[in-house]
Amino acid sequence: MLEANVRSYQISIDGGASHHDRSRILANGRGTFDRIWKNLLDTKKVNDHFVINTRVHVDRDNIAAIESFIADFASEFSGDNRYGLYIRHVSKLGGRNDAALRVLEKAQLQELQALRDLANFLGVRTSKLDEEEYVCYAAKPNSMVVRADGSLAKCTVALSSEWNRVGHIQRGGVVAIDSEKVRVWSHGLSSGEKSEMLCPWNAYVRAL
Repeated sequence: MLEANVRSYQISIDGGASHHDRSRILANGRGTFDRIWKNLLDTKKVNDHFVINTRVHVDRDNIAAIESFIADFASEFSGDNRYGLYIRHVSKLGGRNDAALRVLEKAQLQELQALRDLANFLGVRTSKLDEEEYVCYAAKPNSMVVRADGSLAKCTVALSSEWNRVGHIQRGGVVAIDSEKVRVWSHGLSSGEKSEMLCPWNAYVRAL
């Protein structure tokens, strides 16, 4: 990936192993934390420039254990600015399992900044979504999601939507793209609506 000049990565972890392995599981039911953590540790051996932001999803079930995870992360990656944490609350985005999500109460949302402050204190870089300047990757015409079967999508949330099936990588590496669907996702860039650039799925596409 580095040889192809792909140097920026986001990896999702839902806290420590006991919490992560409840939600991030393989088809055989096994958890994925140990493999992801080992892969992260292995990247430290690479003497090159790259950036890995570890995205930590916080809900009512794991919030009490996030401090411990941050401490473990800091013990391995503190002081190496190639590694950072993006700590974010779990959101209800219109999926069929929204009712089952144990999202944070309003008062608990304030605790996220304290977790970021702890990470900074321990020498770990953190990032936070700036909604004033943020443009969702799905709104950008040159951004695609490559799925395991070679199909192409725009959004990593609305995976079952027909509007999110925008193309396919064919045999031999030929890429076929539905330009009209791509234009739909990028509607905010022509309309100038901030809500459509922040989240085209919620603001525009899902209503079609």
